[in-house]
Amino acid sequence: MKLKMFNSIEIQQLTNIVDERCSFKYTWNNYFGIDLNDVECYLQNDILVLKKSFGDYSRIYLMTNSETELIDVLKTLPKNSIINIPSRKGIDTWKTVFERSGYSPLAVYRRYVYTNYKKGNNRNIHYAQLSDIEYLLRDLNHFFSPLTGHLPNEIQLTKFIKNGSIVVDRDLQTGEINGALCFDISGKRCELLFWFHYGGNGLALLYNVFYLCHEKGVKNILFWVNDDNVSTIGIHKMLGAKEDGLVDYLFNK
Repeated sequence: MKLKMFNSIEIQQLTNIVDERCSFKYTWNNYFGIDLNDVECYLQNDILVLKKSFGDYSRIYLMTNSETELIDVLKTLPKNSIINIPSRKGIDTWKTVFERSGYSPLAVYRRYVYTNYKKGNNRNIHYAQLSDIEYLLRDLNHFFSPLTGHLPNEIQLTKFIKNGSIVVDRDLQTGEINGALCFDISGKRCELLFWFHYGGNGLALLYNVFYLCHEKGVKNILFWVNDDNVSTIGIHKMLGAKEDGLVDYLFNK
C-alpha cells in the first residue's frame, strides 16, 4: 500500500495501519497511543509518519528502520513540527537523524512519582466551574508553551471540570482564579496534568490533591516537569517525589 506524502485517510483504515505497524520492532519509534482523528499519514516502504496539527504547529510520530528515508521525510516538514522522544535509555540513535534533518533540542521533561505522599488536607477546596474555561485557557497559555506542553483544549477542560478534577485558588471577592491544579485519578494511580499560581504559592492546591488521592486510595502520583522549572522540581523533591527514570526529549525544526 502506498500513500502520497501526508494524506488524510479514513480513521478505521489509519487505525488498522497503526495497529499493524505497532506489532513490529523499529529502531526509530516515538509512537504512543494518540487520538487518530484529524491525523495526516505518510506511508512508504519501511516508514510510517503521522502528523497531528494544532494550529501553527504539529506533533510528529514515526516508526521506521530506515535512517536515510527518515531524514528525507523530516527535511520536508515545516517549521514547528515537534518530535517527542520518551526514553529510559537516552537518545543516541536519534542524534544523527536530527542533526542531518535540521532539528534542534527544544526541551527536556522528566517524569516524577510520589509513592509515599503526605496526607494533605481538605481546607478551602474549591473546584473549577464551567464558567472558568475561558480564563483557564488564557492562564495555561500564559504559564506554559503549547510547543512543549500538551495543553488541554476546551473539550478536555470541560471533561475535567465535570469530573471534579481541577482544584483552584479563587479570590472569593472577585471570583478570579489565582491558581489551578488539574489531576486525573484512574484506579490507584493519579497523574498531575498542570499546576500554576500567579502568586507563586500554589502549595495549598497540591495538599488538596494529596488529600483527595488519599480518600480514593491512590498509591502513586505521577507528573512531568520541564528541566528548566527548577523551583517546581525543588518543591516536589522536598515533599518526597523522585524521578522514575522516564525522560521526554523534545526537538523542533
